[in-house]
Amino acid sequence: MSHRGQKMTALIQSSRGPARARGPAAEQQTWVVDDADIAAGEAEVVSAVRGEVLRVLAEGGKDCPRLPVVAIEVARLAADPLASAQDVSRVLHRDPMLTGHVLNSANSALAWRGERRLVGIESAVLRLGLHTVRDIVVASALGHALVHGPQIQIVEQLWRQSLGTAVACDLISRTIGLKAEQGYLLGLLHGVGKPVTIHAVHRLMKGPLGQRVSISEAMEWALDGVSNEVTGLLLRRWSFPAPLVDRVMLALGDDQVEPLPRVTALLRLGIWLCEQAENLPISDEDARTLAQMPGAEVICLEHPAALRIVRAYPEALDSVLSPLRREKCTRAAADPPPRAKAAIPSAPDADEVFEGKSTPRWLAVLLASLKRYLGVGGA
Repeated sequence: MSHRGQKMTALIQSSRGPARARGPAAEQQTWVVDDADIAAGEAEVVSAVRGEVLRVLAEGGKDCPRLPVVAIEVARLAADPLASAQDVSRVLHRDPMLTGHVLNSANSALAWRGERRLVGIESAVLRLGLHTVRDIVVASALGHALVHGPQIQIVEQLWRQSLGTAVACDLISRTIGLKAEQGYLLGLLHGVGKPVTIHAVHRLMKGPLGQRVSISEAMEWALDGVSNEVTGLLLRRWSFPAPLVDRVMLALGDDQVEPLPRVTALLRLGIWLCEQAENLPISDEDARTLAQMPGAEVICLEHPAALRIVRAYPEALDSVLSPLRREKCTRAAADPPPRAKAAIPSAPDADEVFEGKSTPRWLAVLLASLKRYLGVGGA
């Protein structure tokens, strides 16, 4: 299991308590489970989670994440070489929330340089560029659609990892001139199936499956065996442009194939850089490792460029995540001590958020910092 997988397992266990003992728990002895039992348990979990996800998507109820049509149309227009800023602004006018995100981002970039504020959405689209507007719109829509539910602590951690990977892929792409690979969107979308997979496991563990496997085992097996498939199902359900979906799924494919696709190499390097920053403060020595990793040669990443990336990444990532950390510290100081065994409160459903009824404070802060990063970086 990767370091990220180990951290996620630890987070699951800390949020749900110790793993459930299996077998005759009353007997004080060590149970030895052979490989066949493990394989059978993993196959059962993967099959059950796949069936649960397909059920949710087919029924289209409250458990099925939805993106606003405007976000999908903006993504399509950004992929159309004939699309104009006027086309995009005409679509954005149908969604005041997303229009506000784009305007705020454009004005954040201008305020950074001491320039005059913009009031028109078309001017904001021209200022940022179609691809940056697409990234802002999709990130805002995904955050509201996915980050909710009873497993909010785990999902929030996964969302931060996706943002960290997006920033890393974006930085690598910009540094070595791989803009055609859409690094930011690749990093952002590669893990959209994980929150849906986790919610499916959470529901299944309330039934008979929860008596046979522990929550940490089920989460680990499901994330490893199903989440990439769920990512593809969601991206196609949301009608993202087919070339973009194909690019994301290619990046999630086998990283042992020869020759390694550039998008796969880019995503693997972005995930590695994000994980390094999670573990310890990254240093110049990490640049040498990054430049020697499998895939670096595929995208022509050499040590001088890797050094610039490693040195720039902490600040770029902090510009996105530090406002969230400050907000959580402020919230923790203001909140009364939690009651014993209190459940983690759920964030509002995506429908409520998109209707403007409620937005989690931590998510609003995170999206604001993300818009500043994209606005300044994309200008």
